[in-house]
Amino acid sequence: MDAGYWILDTGFWILDAGYWILDTGFWILDTGFWILDTGYWFLDTGFRILDTRYWILALAPPPPERGRRF
Repeated sequence: MDAGYWILDTGFWILDAGYWILDTGFWILDTGFWILDTGYWFLDTGFRILDTRYWILALAPPPPERGRRF
């Protein structure tokens, strides 16, 4: 159950996909993985998740270099 956040995972959707997730806006309680939310970052036992308060990317590639021109 998600509270208005768009959750994307590179391997599977973290939305009722075999794992129960309760999102209250700042905290996520997962019965399969223990996730600690500090407001912007999640500490997980197997995944690094970046929280931008609107969408969550799991196993995301590093951000592009700043000031880089294409």
